[in-house]
Amino acid sequence: MSGDSDFLEAKSFCLERKKSFLIMCFEKRAPWEFRRIHHIFFEDIQDFIKK
Repeated sequence: MSGDSDFLEAKSFCLERKKSFLIMCFEKRAPWEFRRIHHIFFEDIQDFIKK
């Protein structure tokens, strides 16, 4: 896992090959680039994860 933009190149690689790509991160630590692409914040699913 990473807290910066290291995965943007991997995202481009996947999408060029018609593969899905999803970012999961903590909202407070998410770089602005992640907010512009498909993402899920851990805070949004924490109740589901606890179950």
